[in-house]
Amino acid sequence: MYNKNKTSKLLKWIAWISVILSIIAGILVGQNEFNGFQWSLALPVMMNGIVAGLLLLGVAEIIRLVQDIKNETVGPD
Repeated sequence: MYNKNKTSKLLKWIAWISVILSIIAGILVGQNEFNGFQWSLALPVMMNGIVAGLLLLGVAEIIRLVQDIKNETVGPD
């Protein structure tokens, strides 16, 4: 498959980095010195980052599919 779209690749990398960093941030936010680990603080941070990352992955996939359609109809650049 011919995929020369740098934007799609960049968005995929940013999405995965966002997911990983949000999980790390959620763990850091959820740690409490007095009460132990608090899921009520960690879960919203984690879920926001994961959802944002997955939406960005979706946009990257749409860009890749549009590039594939363009390559089949018009031809590669």
